[in-house]
Amino acid sequence: MSGADCDDNNAARNPGILLDSTCDGFSDDCDGPIDEDYVPDTSCGTGECGFPNITPSSCVAGIETLCQPGSPLSEGPLGDPTCADGLDNDCDGLVDSTDTDCQDPCTVDDDGDGFTICDECDDNDPNSYPGGDDANCNGIDENCDGTPDDGYIPPQTFCGVFCGVGACYVADTCQCVNGIETCPDCTPLPPGTEGPAGDPSCFDGIDNDCDGLVDDIDPDPDCLSGCVDIDNDGYGNGDPGCPITLVDCDDTDPKVFPGATKICDGKDNNCDGKRDFTTDVDQDNDGVPWCGKDCDDNDPDAYPGNIESAFCGGSPVSCSDGIDNDCDNTVDLNDASCNLSCPDCDGDGYGVIGDMSCQFPGQVDCDDSNATINPGASEGPEGDPTCGDTLDNDCDGLADVSDTECQVTCTVDSDGDGFTVCDNDCDDTDPNAFPGGDDANCDGIDNNCDGTPDDGYVIDATCGTGECFTNNTPSNCNGGVETGCQPGFPMAEDTPDVGVCVDGLDNDCDGFTDAADPSCGNTTCTTDAQCQSGKYCKKPNGNCAGQGTCQTIPSEPTCIPVWYNPVCGCDGNTYGDCEITATGVNIDYFGECNLCGFTPQPEGPLGDPTCSDTLDNDCNGFTDTNDPACQCAVIDIDGDGYCPQGGACCTFPEPDCDDNLPTKFPGNTEICDGIDNDCDGLIDNDVGCPPLDISHYDVWADGNCIN
Repeated sequence: MSGADCDDNNAARNPGILLDSTCDGFSDDCDGPIDEDYVPDTSCGTGECGFPNITPSSCVAGIETLCQPGSPLSEGPLGDPTCADGLDNDCDGLVDSTDTDCQDPCTVDDDGDGFTICDECDDNDPNSYPGGDDANCNGIDENCDGTPDDGYIPPQTFCGVFCGVGACYVADTCQCVNGIETCPDCTPLPPGTEGPAGDPSCFDGIDNDCDGLVDDIDPDPDCLSGCVDIDNDGYGNGDPGCPITLVDCDDTDPKVFPGATKICDGKDNNCDGKRDFTTDVDQDNDGVPWCGKDCDDNDPDAYPGNIESAFCGGSPVSCSDGIDNDCDNTVDLNDASCNLSCPDCDGDGYGVIGDMSCQFPGQVDCDDSNATINPGASEGPEGDPTCGDTLDNDCDGLADVSDTECQVTCTVDSDGDGFTVCDNDCDDTDPNAFPGGDDANCDGIDNNCDGTPDDGYVIDATCGTGECFTNNTPSNCNGGVETGCQPGFPMAEDTPDVGVCVDGLDNDCDGFTDAADPSCGNTTCTTDAQCQSGKYCKKPNGNCAGQGTCQTIPSEPTCIPVWYNPVCGCDGNTYGDCEITATGVNIDYFGECNLCGFTPQPEGPLGDPTCSDTLDNDCNGFTDTNDPACQCAVIDIDGDGYCPQGGACCTFPEPDCDDNLPTKFPGNTEICDGIDNDCDGLIDNDVGCPPLDISHYDVWADGNCIN
């Protein structure tokens, strides 16, 4: 390669370097000028804080001044022109209506705790909300009652610090003052003795020797006789009763017993009285022994998990101390975290200062201790765990629901009610809450999304009867709790013919007014309930649906000495021995029958006096013309106007002597035909007829002719 090497101690400087773009105060391409190819960074800032309102980076005498974002302005509140100018004025990555500062604060839950600033005391803290747990001593009012830490309960044992067990335990109380918890120092009492077996200390219920074991119940080996193997590894106290009589040198650890496998844990695992490995000691007290892969157990600054770069929290000289501080087999500048141009502590390709020489140039890692957090990581979509881990996973300055990637899009209708949050659905998890919804239910929910819960509630004023309706207390809805309609109180209605019984009101709210009310002494009725106590509604002739009169119920059944036919009473029972007047029996029995010594008599036919004497003479339940016997049963087979029985039902009252021959009836003209045409008992007896030859006739009508 042509040209002289201007720094033969640094491989990064030689005439073959194409661009001297690194601001380091050297001519990396060995052409003389220093940093002449440096390109100012203009990529910093978001929204109006970005280009062109930035101060680009600069390089002066090998010292770089980073790009400086512009200053954010205010955006909002809702209705301000900054909410409709299409600009991200406050440089938070959100524009106009997507910016929470431009949204109705009472509909925005910034911290995702289920409450808005209109409902809680701090909408930036997901742990602070009405009814929250304020037991932490942190100076924060987490239940929004105006008093921080008022739910704090002092721990009984030194703020959770182990302070002795059994008889060694010492108790005290911590205090919370101005969000700072202070607890006394813990100094356990010295242990006593417990055992041997049979000693009173083995029956006092106290862990006297503070080993966490009590008497012979837990049991404490000091109080036991026989084989004791607490860790159940097969080795115990060496008692002859044990399966193996070798003594376990640590009967609390099942990995420690005679002959156990050696492991790097700092213990004598095989109980041989010696350290398992010569390296099974943390020689430099850095927490990792040699057998635990400490690359230098004589140097406390070298162990796995240590930090190599000062950028990543290590020692200021850890990148130039010649030590492999993190035991990754790379030392100082050979370690990626010590790359002066792109220190990358978590090795995810994104630098802590976002240098252009990084794998992903110009992008700042907001958490360079976690390789899963960087500008290239994802956050969201809604429902993803990254939307609820309180971390800014993608390094955009927004965490969880504050990040637009975790917010509900306008194409998602989570509750299936036809409205999204962009349609002003005030609760997209409730299918009954949406603009124009039915807000008539008293449930404390704004179902129509107009900002006022239950404003469609309609009071109920329909309860009660009569004056209890007029004077009722309508229902009401208060705070989502409904109180139903309450009827008014009934008044007495019991002074017949005056006052409350003639005022046209149903004062006692029983559905009856004035004279129709049983309490007012009704005389007419349709049901027993309309009569006063001790009376029943008596109806005539079994007409249960008609009107009756209120009659006093006799103390004993009464038999009226007239003739009645058994009938079905209004209560569904059959009565017939006598007229029984009692509750539910709303009937006067009718008809005449053999009840009090009377024998049934004939009734009819029509025209007979028994058909007009108003009596049921034949006891069939029918009186006079209602009785079939007193009705016309017209039978005139031959149509000659005469019936066999005669009477008023026929055209002519005389009986027909032969209803099968129309030429044979009373008063007819006798002709010479061998028939008694006029029903006088004589055949062909008129003048002019030849003498009757009786030899061919049955004169006596006995079925036998003369010859």
